[in-house]
Amino acid sequence: MDEMVYDALVDLKSSIEKQTEMQGKLLATMKALIGTVEENSSERYEFTEVMRAIGQGEKPKNRTV
Repeated sequence: MDEMVYDALVDLKSSIEKQTEMQGKLLATMKALIGTVEENSSERYEFTEVMRAIGQGEKPKNRTV
């Protein structure tokens, strides 16, 4: 009986370690995705501003990179 409990605890520990690893990978992926969305949003805003300026006959502002 004790061996069954021990084996179950070992399996549980292994499962928790795998879950923790997967959560770390998921978090890294989500952070990368958020960074991409933020970058895309910034570029889209700049593009919109350039198009607005052109539409109003203005010279677009210089981009700072």
